[in-house]
Amino acid sequence: MFKKIASILFAASLIAGSTAAVCAAETTEDAVAADSSSEISADSSSEVGSTDGIFYFDVASCGWKDYADANPKKIYCHVFAYSESPKDSWTAWQSKGEVCTYDSATGIATYDIQTGIKKGADSLNSLTADSKYLIMFSTGAGAETYPILMNTGCYGDTVVSIGEEYENNVDSEKKSIATKWKNNNLGAATTITSTGKIQGTSLAYGETNATVMAAYLVSYYNDADKLAIAQDLVNKLKVSLTDVMAASANKIQAQLSADKITSDDAKAMNDAIVKTLAGLTDPTTGNKVDEKEINDAKDKGTEDSKNGVSAGDSSSKTTSSSSNSTSKSTTSSTTTASKSVSSGQDTTVFFVFGGVMVAAAGVIFLLRKKEA
Repeated sequence: MFKKIASILFAASLIAGSTAAVCAAETTEDAVAADSSSEISADSSSEVGSTDGIFYFDVASCGWKDYADANPKKIYCHVFAYSESPKDSWTAWQSKGEVCTYDSATGIATYDIQTGIKKGADSLNSLTADSKYLIMFSTGAGAETYPILMNTGCYGDTVVSIGEEYENNVDSEKKSIATKWKNNNLGAATTITSTGKIQGTSLAYGETNATVMAAYLVSYYNDADKLAIAQDLVNKLKVSLTDVMAASANKIQAQLSADKITSDDAKAMNDAIVKTLAGLTDPTTGNKVDEKEINDAKDKGTEDSKNGVSAGDSSSKTTSSSSNSTSKSTTSSTTTASKSVSSGQDTTVFFVFGGVMVAAAGVIFLLRKKEA
């Protein structure tokens, strides 16, 4: 009798232990599958929009369809850097490297960056995820869209009209059609036009309101009428005058280093901007800034430029570093959690199986004692 009962209990313990092991294993597989699924999903989503180097343009949304139907090879795409360097190599305005492929049935023009690369525009081959590039479309008849920011995340997206016009960024006598991306938030780069109008919706990578103001001052340092509205502009942009001076000196030194201006030009530009800013009220403090502070800011901007630091870079790098740190922390936490789940299930299997065996041994012991 004892042997039969003992055999039954032993078999039951094996079945119970095996069941616990199977259940735990299934739970572990589910956890791993979920973890793998989330990783695949995250990887896939990060690659969306950066696949083939193609941009689309809704010609019809700008009212250019009739022209494009009659002149299908006269729709052009111009891509360039917000702040170009001497080493940049882009396509020439409305050259063969900028010709789009036009589909009259859909009213959509397509531009492949390989078109420009094949014509020697090597810079198109090194676009990045930073929003420091501009894109615009034009016709052979002189119509054009206002430049909007872009990066590699815009590949496969479509540029469409928003039904408004902006003052042309080069010729204030002309108007450009305002556009946007269909599937992302990048818009027209914030700039100050030649007539002193602030327009645009997005700051380019590494740019701040101070650098936007600096660009205006550097461009029109010798135009008294344009400098006369400087106070109104800094008030609207809410920028520190010392920040503006540092950014201006930085840009001037960058031009000097690239041999675009002479040292005499650089001195004249800096002197004119120092004189302009020293007579203004700083909108961030409500006080006039001492000329010595302006000169100190000029020296700092010049030195930064010589050391390869451009205005606005510091804040961009800090943000990027913070994002990378957060990403690494999240990945580490996910990995640790996954290992903990696996470890916990292994422990559960061990204790469940051990508990069943101990219980079975206890019952056998009591039965043998009773039989004796």
